Amino acid sequence: MAVWPLCGSGFRIVNNVDCQHLNPLLITALTTLVVTRNFIRTITPIVQSTVLSDPQLSLDGDLKELERLAVWIRQFCERHGLGVDVDFRLNLVLEELFTNAVRHGGSKGMIGAASIRMEARDGHVLVEYADRGSAFDPADAPAPDLSSPLEERRVGGLGLHFVRQMTSEFEYHRVGEWNRITMRLTI
Repeated sequence: MAVWPLCGSGFRIVNNVDCQHLNPLLITALTTLVVTRNFIRTITPIVQSTVLSDPQLSLDGDLKELERLAVWIRQFCERHGLGVDVDFRLNLVLEELFTNAVRHGGSKGMIGAASIRMEARDGHVLVEYADRGSAFDPADAPAPDLSSPLEERRVGGLGLHFVRQMTSEFEYHRVGEWNRITMRLTI
C-alpha cells in the first residue's frame, strides 16, 4: 500500500503500512510519520500557506507541550527582535487555543495534534495555528459577560475573549480533519 497525494492539497491517512516496501525518504517528503517497529502511521498534514516561510512547530496533544511552545515563541521573538509584550501576547493566544484543543476539542493524546507557523513582517506577526480537534470556530463562541459580578458569571470564555482582543485579524476554516486559524497580531 502507498500514500498518494489527493488533489495536491492533502494526503490519505494510511495506517500500519509496512516500512520495508516503501522508500522512507519519499514518505518523509510527503507527510508526517510516526514510526513504531516496522510500521508507520501517517498523520494527515495541514496544508500550510505558501505565504509563511518560517519553520513550523508540531505539538502532541499533551499540556506538557506548553513549555516547548513557550520556548519556541521566545526564540521566535528573539530572532525577530520583538519585545516581551509580543512574546506575552503570542503565548497567551497560542496557549489558549492549544489548551482548548487538548482539554475540550478531543486532541488529548494525539501525536501531531497541533501545528503552528509564524512570520514577522510589515509591523505584524502572521500566525497559522491548526489542530486536529473537533470542529470549532472560536469566533462563534459567545462573548463573555464582563458586566456582572464575578460570582454571577458563567465559568469560561475569557480566554477566547483575550484571543479576539489580542489579534487584529482572525479567520477560521475547517480543512479536512484540521481546525485552521490564521491571525495577525500588530507589533
